[in-house]
Amino acid sequence: MTKYTLTSHAPRINKFLSTPSPRSLRRTEPGTSPISTFETWFGPDESPLFGSVHLPTNRRVRGGIVICSPLAKEHVSTYRGLRQLSEKLAEAGFMVLRFDYRGQGDSAGDQNDPNAVTHWTQSVEHAVRYLRDSGVADLGMVGLRAGTLIGTNALASLNSLRALTLWDPIIVGKAYVREQTAFYRMSLGGEADQSNCVSFVGGAFAPEAITALGKLRIDPAEKGAPSATLVVSRRENAASARMQKLIDSLGAELMVVDRQEPFVTPSSFVMSVPTSDIERIAHWMSRQFPTTTASVHPAIHTRAIVDRTADGTPVYEVIERQGPNDLLSIVTVSASPNTTGTVVLHGTAAEHRIGPARLWVEQARDLAKSGVQGVRFDRRGTGDSGTVIEDESTPAIEASARADALDLVDALDIPAEQRIHIGVCSGSWLSAYTADKRGAAGVMLINNVNWSLQNHRLPIKKAQIESLDSRWVDKAFVPLRAVRNFGRRLQSFLPYRAWLAFSNIGYLNAPESLLAQLDKANVHTTVLLSPEDRAWFNASRGEIGLARLHASGFRPDVHDYEYGDHSLYEREIRIAARSEIFRTVASIFEEPDADRILPASDSGH
Repeated sequence: MTKYTLTSHAPRINKFLSTPSPRSLRRTEPGTSPISTFETWFGPDESPLFGSVHLPTNRRVRGGIVICSPLAKEHVSTYRGLRQLSEKLAEAGFMVLRFDYRGQGDSAGDQNDPNAVTHWTQSVEHAVRYLRDSGVADLGMVGLRAGTLIGTNALASLNSLRALTLWDPIIVGKAYVREQTAFYRMSLGGEADQSNCVSFVGGAFAPEAITALGKLRIDPAEKGAPSATLVVSRRENAASARMQKLIDSLGAELMVVDRQEPFVTPSSFVMSVPTSDIERIAHWMSRQFPTTTASVHPAIHTRAIVDRTADGTPVYEVIERQGPNDLLSIVTVSASPNTTGTVVLHGTAAEHRIGPARLWVEQARDLAKSGVQGVRFDRRGTGDSGTVIEDESTPAIEASARADALDLVDALDIPAEQRIHIGVCSGSWLSAYTADKRGAAGVMLINNVNWSLQNHRLPIKKAQIESLDSRWVDKAFVPLRAVRNFGRRLQSFLPYRAWLAFSNIGYLNAPESLLAQLDKANVHTTVLLSPEDRAWFNASRGEIGLARLHASGFRPDVHDYEYGDHSLYEREIRIAARSEIFRTVASIFEEPDADRILPASDSGH
């Protein structure tokens, strides 16, 4: 397989470190709603926080709302819903700030910081200060799940709020920690060593931080209590003694909701947005504020130093809007002139740009320290790209996702020989698709399950059927699934050449089909497989395909693991994947010393 020796890439660095164009700074929501959105870095220079601001386009507001998000997987599951809430509040005349706590999401810092809980509450304080510095007088706060715990524990240092919404509140931190660690064990199994890291599904934390989180609780006597409080509770929790005590002690109103579980903790990759509940919360918050407005002047910073190399060289991240559909992207780049190429990180169908357990954020920053530029982005329907539709649920990868991946590469304008594409699950398929259509030096396919680039098979997924919440669709699913399963049984009797031929036109799933196409495009290919994905690879006759490819002279790197899960939420396989990514990038970009590009340690991520 061809390798590429790359020269210094200073013009590319200069492009992303120059002053962004106005188009990259702000976006107006489609439709008739007169609101604007922009992304910005804010907070302390040594640990900048990532935020999304929503406000009326005329920048006259009735007040400001801080959104305190959940942690770990719940942060990812609820991301689009909290964005929709923010847009509804902006339509009602508010300046709204969604943000990531330090060490979480896109913000600077390590997620396994022992002092993480202190930093989280300080992040809330920085968010409030950003709104006040913008000219907002009256403030409110909406916390969801762990965000209720973190937000209320920051109230003591804030001036009083006009309104507070506690949405599906975590009243006692210890119970929450017990719940999340048990969920991890049930979903992924226990971890042999928790001395340096405690895992939630979608997050990894220092034991000291978990201890501090367990000590938090919502204290109704906390100084700085708001003048109006709403508690939004799941129906099954509303009558509990603990919830009633919280409501009574706060003098709060109660709102009962029924669609919380598929929103916060979906049982599959399909995430849903409970629009009717969101509208009720937005309406309640709006009623607590006067109708008079005042001008605001928010600061916008699209570039920040998020890390440094061992010798102190800054690592920057630059917020951009790319392509005809204004895809949100974040470019991670070192200030050093010696960059050797670019890695584009593709998300799954459900996750936004941060990747599983924040893997893409940490990977991009470590790669940048070694002179490799990183790009992560949101396709339409994920994160901060595209419109959040009413009662949205996660779609399968569709034509818009393919178009978005190609539009991003076209907008970046980075030569094929200087790009590597990496993804997990459907993101790995998009990596292969993009490399085939636009060229690439290499791809890394992590836990890929779709091995045809044509992909004409109709996805019949039980999770998506359940998300529609229709008994008629449920009934229709039974015969459709029977037809699908019957077809799968017939496939096992097909001769391999017929199997491969049907895969080449998009109706079956032979790994050789995709791998051979990448070989034809002269793309270095690495495949990583968890146990369940290796089983699917074998069931799809992958070993036969590999033998045929080897005989033709193409030897893709295929690595499988005896541990781990498909989504990379299990910590050991995530660490193994990180190391393999570094080795592969070093090999493709011909780093003479692979250790130069490997991170110093990977103990907690």
